[in-house]
Amino acid sequence: MPFGLDTYQSGDRRESLLSILKNVSPNEDNYFVSNIGKASAATNTLHEWTTYNTARPTSVTFAVEGFQASYGDLTAPTRTNNITAIVDEEVRVSGTMKAISTATGEDPYAFQKGEALKRLKAKMEFATINGAAASGSSGVARGMSGIDGMISTNRTARSSGTSFTETELNDIMQDVWDQVGSEYVADLIVAPMVIKRRIAGFTSNLTRNIDAKEKRLTNEVRVYDTQVCLLYTSPSPRD
Repeated sequence: MPFGLDTYQSGDRRESLLSILKNVSPNEDNYFVSNIGKASAATNTLHEWTTYNTARPTSVTFAVEGFQASYGDLTAPTRTNNITAIVDEEVRVSGTMKAISTATGEDPYAFQKGEALKRLKAKMEFATINGAAASGSSGVARGMSGIDGMISTNRTARSSGTSFTETELNDIMQDVWDQVGSEYVADLIVAPMVIKRRIAGFTSNLTRNIDAKEKRLTNEVRVYDTQVCLLYTSPSPRD
């Protein structure tokens, strides 16, 4: 039965397209690249620095009156090193692509360059945490060791399936306190979301710290006061 005209028959319909780009890329949250301080610039592909540690005494031998001093070997500072690495993110846009109209009206080259910088930052964040050292050779890229690879002491591992608890966190903080001066005790936890959720669930003192007038319960711990120091939590990048 003839109807006249409906959308099924129309061949000149124009698309319904918003001039707004919804960018949902997970490349914005890069804590270390945004916040880590720069102590000095590397001037060679092998970058070194010196460290020194004197452990706290666990016992004391007292001296008798008029004793003759004796001298043992002293501990000298040691060198630690890392290898510099190149991280890149290339962008190329054709002249035709720059000339045509786009939904947002934005210059495609400017857009792609901006997104490439975000991807570059995400790569730098990943390398800062997970990078593996490689000295490289002619035609082979060098690799830098990330934070995980540089930690040699005060490092602890838990078996698969172990639940991260408040006691575990306090034990870890005590391990740090026993080994270094107060200036170097950790005051920031950068954790994947699953660990951040565990910390947010630390509620042993929650009922004592709620102001009843607020009538609101926020199930998140952002600042945790251990017996050693205050800890601030921040989610780590997706690694």
